[in-house]
Amino acid sequence: MFESDRVTCEDFVRELPALLDREVAADARDQLLAHLDTCARCLRKHRFEAAILTSLKARLRAVPMPDGVEERVLAVLALTDRGWSGAT
Repeated sequence: MFESDRVTCEDFVRELPALLDREVAADARDQLLAHLDTCARCLRKHRFEAAILTSLKARLRAVPMPDGVEERVLAVLALTDRGWSGAT
């Protein structure tokens, strides 16, 4: 995944969103997390970004969903699964 066996700070910053969203392969995740053991700057960035994400998720869970939204979203997803794109 990385140009060398060593993850650079540039690599880490580029992959941080995917790491936080758990969208990286296990071997890449291990390399990125190992970088945090040796880089205080990236560790601070990771902690900051993770805290923001955690706070945002908590706030979004606290917002009540309007009646019928879940059903409408599920209906659109079902149509999408059948090939409907919504384009006219």
